[in-house]
Amino acid sequence: MAIKIKKHKFDEPCKNKENLKPQSGVYVVLSRKNAKEKWKIIDVGESDDVKKTMENHDRKSCWKRKKCGELYYTAHYTDEQERVKIEQKIRDKCYPPCGRKIS
Repeated sequence: MAIKIKKHKFDEPCKNKENLKPQSGVYVVLSRKNAKEKWKIIDVGESDDVKKTMENHDRKSCWKRKKCGELYYTAHYTDEQERVKIEQKIRDKCYPPCGRKIS
């Protein structure tokens, strides 16, 4: 089932990064202990190839340290202009513990 993150529809979260598409979009790394818990946003980013970026991501170790259960991955596929805006909106509102931008 798809999920909404800050009013944007994302694909159903999956445990396998192989399910992500090699397309332009915003990715979110999520975690939770069980289906009754709310999702915890661990990281968010944008890429011209979500699948490739996630397979080779340099923050994987942060995701493992910050998770509160199992890791899940989801994406919202869109063009470069929109993906940058969506990524920043989620980062500004949700404060993911991995990949914080320093101002």
